[in-house]
Formats: sequence, structure tokens, C-alpha cells
Amino acid sequence: MTPELIAHLKHFEGWRANPYRDQAGIPTIGYGHQIESMDHTPLTLEEGEQLLLEDIQHHEAIVLRLSPGLATDSPRRLDAIVDFVFNIGGNKYSKSTLRRRVRAKDWPAAAVENDKWVYITLPSGQQVKSEWQISRRAATSAWLRDG
Repeated sequence: MTPELIAHLKHFEGWRANPYRDQAGIPTIGYGHQIESMDHTPLTLEEGEQLLLEDIQHHEAIVLRLSPGLATDSPRRLDAIVDFVFNIGGNKYSKSTLRRRVRAKDWPAAAVENDKWVYITLPSGQQVKSEWQISRRAATSAWLRDG
């Protein structure tokens, strides 16, 4: 986990001390930490930062289990996929063409695949392109390409 990844997640997730529903309607708190329900006490900034670090560690473990070659590759490439799993989930990553490109170390193709994940599913079930996701993917695709 690099300081660059922590700053990236703080920027794109944003900070909220109180529970809120993310764009997909999922109960969330802090820096994008998913919670069971909206019935959650507010967090201090310190608690939110601790949860973020724990979430990063959790998602990094998933990434390294699914793509063990990233352990010896560029930290920025690992960070890009940790961000992806943090945002989209390990299950979707495990079944994705992105994962196949990462495992093949085909970084230009991995960046192209990463750029495709710019849609969110609204609580209504409708899928819409998200400018926020486009910006997020642009940053992490550069990490994949450039290492």
C-alpha cells in the first residue's frame, strides 16, 4: 500500500463521517467503507482513516490471491488493481478480462480493459456511465500502462 494509493482513494471516495448511500445505493461511511445498514454511529476522522487502511489491506490480499504476479511487479500496478477491487469488488475482478490481461502482464491491454469499467448500477437497476468512474479509471489505467 503506497501513499499514492491512500491519497487516490481519499480523493475518489471522499470523506463522510455519517452513513450515506453511495451512487449504487449501498450503505457506506468514512472513505467508501461499506456497512450493513444506515444505522451506524458517526466516525471520527481517525476511525475513518483506520478503516481505510484495513480496507486496503483486505482488498490487497484479495488481489494478490487472484493475481499473485503483482507481488513482484510495480507497486503502482498493484495499487491500480487494489483500487479496482476496492471499487468494483473481487468477484467481478476474478471473472474479468482485466484479470486475464494482468496475469499475462499485457499492460497496454490491461489499461484498455480497466477503462471499460465506467458504469454504475443505480438502485433502480439502470446502468449509467459515470464521469467519476471515468476519471478514476484514467488515473489507474496510467498506473497500469506506465508501471
